[in-house]
Amino acid sequence: MLDSILALYRVEHEALQAGVVRTLAHRALRQNKSRPVLESLHTYLTEQKPLHLPKGPMGQAIAYALNQWETLCRFVDDERLPLDNNRSEAALR
Repeated sequence: MLDSILALYRVEHEALQAGVVRTLAHRALRQNKSRPVLESLHTYLTEQKPLHLPKGPMGQAIAYALNQWETLCRFVDDERLPLDNNRSEAALR
């Protein structure tokens, strides 16, 4: 899981290094590199779900991620959206 998340951030770093953040090239990079990572992560979570108690911490985390999957993946199709909401959370503090 952590390797998958790291791979997503590496794609964003690659876009930054290439100077294509928030451009159509950024979207293409995300679609070519981030989408397969997300598909793999979705498969992993789907396989793991029946192995954990639904009310347990891991079961709840997996269920939450799968229930929010469409929203979680929206950044791949919209180059204006950041990968995470760290800036928003920091602004709230």
